[in-house]
Amino acid sequence: MPKRNEVSCYVMISRYIQNGFHEEALTLFSRMIRDGIKLIIFCLLSIISVLSAVKALQAGMNVHAHVLKTGVDAYVYISSALIGLYCKCGNTRARRLVFDSVASKDEFYWNSMISGYNLNGQMEEAEKLFQIAPTRGNITWNSIISGYMEIGQFVEVSEVMNRMLLSGEVLSEMTFSSVLSACSRTASLKKGKNSHGKAIKLGFVGDVRVGTVLN
Repeated sequence: MPKRNEVSCYVMISRYIQNGFHEEALTLFSRMIRDGIKLIIFCLLSIISVLSAVKALQAGMNVHAHVLKTGVDAYVYISSALIGLYCKCGNTRARRLVFDSVASKDEFYWNSMISGYNLNGQMEEAEKLFQIAPTRGNITWNSIISGYMEIGQFVEVSEVMNRMLLSGEVLSEMTFSSVLSACSRTASLKKGKNSHGKAIKLGFVGDVRVGTVLN
């Protein structure tokens, strides 16, 4: 059998994961570290993804330690994947440490962290982070809206949309479908009509998601 290298191991790990053999993938990953086989970025991302799926916090922290040791934490996708891992495991402190360690954060990073707070129902923390974000694109605004929807704070959903309009951000079909859904749950006819009017004005009525909520 040919000697294993980082590429062949990555291929095997990928196949294990695709077929749902998570334990086998993690075992092979451990062997790679033990045998001193260099880990390529995609291999690390795959393993972090598995650990996130099974919420294996301790194993994830071990991988994080290896990432720091090898210096690959500087890669945007690795740090973002670690943030996602700690989000799934509910470890707020570790998640924030990873986030704060990144020198140059783009909207992708900010949204990952905000989404993490949303996932754990920590909307107060999500809002604090949102307020200091240097840029707030459509994805980040929708992330805040989704967070309020998730915990049933439907009045705040409409308020976020108004803030979004005042900021000059272009609203998306996803935004309108969420806001209209929130209006229906709060039985707010006036807000629903206002949002419906905005949807018509921007040509969103033909969108499947918006149309479904209106019907």
